Amino acid sequence: NKYEVILVGGKDASEIASYISEKTSVINLVGKFSLEEFICLLNLGHIFITPDSGPMHLALLSNIKIIARLIL
Repeated sequence: NKYEVILVGGKDASEIASYISEKTSVINLVGKFSLEEFICLLNLGHIFITPDSGPMHLALLSNIKIIARLIL
């Protein structure tokens, strides 16, 4: 199976997302979605990779598989 990786997040993550998307083939959609749009996007995905964050808790309400990591 082929998967596409999409970066999402708040506008404060734009700089790091730009750096990552320049070096890889991910789709950078950081700062592009409202909260409601983000929740809809979660329900379209297969896997959500995230730090322990607010979006992770929102993902728990969907059917998406989650890979989470606690950042200390």
